[in-house]
Amino acid sequence: MPNDTSPRPRAYSYVRFSTPEQMRGDSFRRQLQAAERYALTNGLVIDTKFTFHDLGVSAFRGMNKSVGMLGEFLSYVRSGDIAAGSYLLVENLDRVSRANV
Repeated sequence: MPNDTSPRPRAYSYVRFSTPEQMRGDSFRRQLQAAERYALTNGLVIDTKFTFHDLGVSAFRGMNKSVGMLGEFLSYVRSGDIAAGSYLLVENLDRVSRANV
């Protein structure tokens, strides 16, 4: 059992939807709230130093990775700015990629 002084793992919320029109709906709030709920339930701290939102960016051809914030997240992981053992919280895997397996 971890002691109470050990730091809790960091989590980063990733919010993505494909079209700017979806911003008028509930997608952003729903995805953010789901990440917050998951973090609370699982003892994670959502780190707000970085914000990873791809609003109106399609994942169909990987635009969110090549020019979007998902690519930025991966860059921060490679550079060590995001520590090993951190979590990327997404509503569903289709938020990360629409590509075939």
